[in-house]
Amino acid sequence: MAKPENNIIRGLQQRIGHRFADPAILEQALTHKSFSNESAGQTPHNERLEFLGDAV
Repeated sequence: MAKPENNIIRGLQQRIGHRFADPAILEQALTHKSFSNESAGQTPHNERLEFLGDAV
């Protein structure tokens, strides 16, 4: 059975007309650190990507 998050990402891709090469990175980019902390750190969060974006 597909995770609900996969259905959300699939729906987003259909709405915007773009297919992401790696949906896991999209999920990470949209996940705030506070949510990751609430889920016992099991969910990757966007802080590393934010730092990378600032460096570029």
